[in-house]
Amino acid sequence: MRQNSKRKGQSSTKSIDTKGRNPKSPEDSANETRRWQKEKLEIIRSIIKLAEPDVTEKIKWRKPSNPEGVVVWSLSGIICTGEIYKKHLRITFHRGAFIDDPDRLFNSGTEGRAFRAIVVKEEDRINETAFMDLVRRSILLNAKKK
Repeated sequence: MRQNSKRKGQSSTKSIDTKGRNPKSPEDSANETRRWQKEKLEIIRSIIKLAEPDVTEKIKWRKPSNPEGVVVWSLSGIICTGEIYKKHLRITFHRGAFIDDPDRLFNSGTEGRAFRAIVVKEEDRINETAFMDLVRRSILLNAKKK
């Protein structure tokens, strides 16, 4: 006969690490992982607003695997989107293939027909002036298509 190893009042779901502390939940770890991405996204947001104060921002495409959704900035059409991934932040310009990028910020999707993206990692610094120029070029491109 097996003895019940749980003491009265103890929960079987509570876990304690070897030093007696409660370990972080998966949600806490995910929030900590996303901390720097959110900070960089705030920088991107402020640069976009400086480039053009009339830009609108919406959160779209929420799903269980990405409950925060995708940030979409637009003015006369989508300018760019911001997506948080585990190890990076991705800023995608939907018509980036048609935008001059003399500072070579685009580092992803450079072979595609329309999209271009900037993958930002934790250690990366954002070239604010060059990014602002990309935003303004995207807005001009959107205005021409109308």
